Amino acid sequence: MLTFKDHMHSMIMCVCGDVFHESGSSEVVRQKERTWTKAHRHCKLPKREGRKVFWLSFCDGARHKGQQFLGACIVEVTAAEADEAAIDVMLMFPLAQPGAEWIAAASRKAHRLGCNPGGEMASMEIEPDHPNLERYEFGVLMDRATVERIDADILDAD
Repeated sequence: MLTFKDHMHSMIMCVCGDVFHESGSSEVVRQKERTWTKAHRHCKLPKREGRKVFWLSFCDGARHKGQQFLGACIVEVTAAEADEAAIDVMLMFPLAQPGAEWIAAASRKAHRLGCNPGGEMASMEIEPDHPNLERYEFGVLMDRATVERIDADILDAD
């Protein structure tokens, strides 16, 4: 909370994921903050369950054309891992989209497994029971040739 004379700025995030964000006179901001806080007094942390699987792709736009792709991996994330990542997402990215804790957990797990080479990351959730997942080794950084070989195998099977 920042206050300058009679101007105030307040930002609060509830455990439910809703964010209060207001600027203006201290009196108005405090009143809106009280109303918002009262409306969220019974909120509880969302219960995450199950697991999710993510395809993570990494690139470095500063590299020369043809060398920008750094690799891709597939990681499985549990609800417990997403719960663990949720506080970091809340603190570092208070306006993150709902569910961002799952992607943060996937990135963290890829780091831990050694299959996140850095750079920019794109992610895509894959259904955990997708039949093509059996073609991939989880938690391993795949280069372009490996991805293209698996893609070709999938096309040949169809």
